[in-house]
Amino acid sequence: MNKWHEESLGSIATVVMGQSPASSSYDAEGRGILFLQGKADFSSDMKKIIPRQWTSEPTKIAEAGDILFTVRAPVGEVGKTDQQCCIGRGLAAIRNNEKSVQNFLFYYLQNASDVFQRLSQGSTFTAVNSDDVRNLTVLLPSKNEQEKIAEILSAVDEDIEKTDAVIAKTENLKKGLMQQLLSKGIGHTKLKKTKLGEIPEEWKVVRLADIVNIVNGKTPLRANAKFWDNGTISWFTIDDVWEQGRKINKTKQCITEKALKETGIKLVPSGSTLLCCTASIGEYAYADIPITTNQQFNALYPKDLDKLDTVYLYYVAITLGSKLLKIRGATTFGFVSMGTLGDFEILLPPLTEQKKISTILSFIDEKISTTKKNKEKLHQLKKGLMTDLLSGARRIYA
Repeated sequence: MNKWHEESLGSIATVVMGQSPASSSYDAEGRGILFLQGKADFSSDMKKIIPRQWTSEPTKIAEAGDILFTVRAPVGEVGKTDQQCCIGRGLAAIRNNEKSVQNFLFYYLQNASDVFQRLSQGSTFTAVNSDDVRNLTVLLPSKNEQEKIAEILSAVDEDIEKTDAVIAKTENLKKGLMQQLLSKGIGHTKLKKTKLGEIPEEWKVVRLADIVNIVNGKTPLRANAKFWDNGTISWFTIDDVWEQGRKINKTKQCITEKALKETGIKLVPSGSTLLCCTASIGEYAYADIPITTNQQFNALYPKDLDKLDTVYLYYVAITLGSKLLKIRGATTFGFVSMGTLGDFEILLPPLTEQKKISTILSFIDEKISTTKKNKEKLHQLKKGLMTDLLSGARRIYA
């Protein structure tokens, strides 16, 4: 059996700590060599470089194929470069030597990110230094086993990338369908001119407040326990969107009946659309449960269910997000009032067509949701494989 042994990262790889060039050498037009300073120069998953600056006076150089490791807040993020570049103080470049396999190191550093995060917690500036990086203990198998481990983890990453591509393609399909279905409907040949453009003859232009109840949320006094302790009424905030996605069937926090009675907070029915009109403006969700919200959100629900489908309203509300952003940009306080929201004019097809449109778009949303769940399973698979394969708990070669 080939035994694993401990090595310091500095003994199995070249570590280049970044150094920022003179600011007078920076360029935003692509002249000189690409300059990367840290996490901000990458996509959120660190898979893609987002070029922002170049320099004519490079200091520390990373070569194509080098691993790029963030050493300043946030610490421990791992990416790669496909081209030669200059790296600033927020990055270190790592390049394998004859003892190691580059892709094995790439995954090993991903798996060790929490080690560096713990090291950085004692620093005022949330950073790690050259010694911290070079002294990282690496449990090293033979090069053959390193290569096989890297191949397995790379295969999972490829599946994740393919899944990302399916999600992006489906989201683009949804965007195009929404533009078509919410403005032209299904199979219409006779159109009429309106102030919102040409629309199907059977459709109407209506003011939002004329067909929708708009209810602004509120936050009960935090210090008053009777509003919170043992609460059973769902209370919605932006955190619920971040944690659950767009379809809400539970909330992180609940309030009490007393909060409703004594503060005037309104409980709105299931099927309400939740639309943010301040702070994270334009964010939205659909409530599958009766719900209350904080003051960031307005809850929208039909005045007459025989005239307006709740799911159709949800998709219309999504399209209002960009309009809300434009209005916010023109205001001092970054806030869109209930009155302004209610004055928006929307297109109203007959109820039967609303339901058909809702069914089509809901099907696409379900496809996106299922694919995202599959992606999360792949991430969990990768996490488990990294734990086992990079520790020697699961061996590839005996």
